[in-house]
Amino acid sequence: MANNTKSESGASGLLGALDRDHDGSILDDITGFINQGDSAQGDGILKHVLGGQRTVVESGLSQKTGLNSS
Repeated sequence: MANNTKSESGASGLLGALDRDHDGSILDDITGFINQGDSAQGDGILKHVLGGQRTVVESGLSQKTGLNSS
């Protein structure tokens, strides 16, 4: 995300994605969101935010929490 915000077009693209796809309503029913089983949107967000570090972050979280990294 830091790289995206370094340029005007990158920052604009990030803001557009947030405005378009993330209105905060997930917080109204977080349990329902988690249980709905559609992880495609979250997967896309993680790929975009974490980029090449995703595997490292997932592995670290798995080790710290005891949860499966998948």
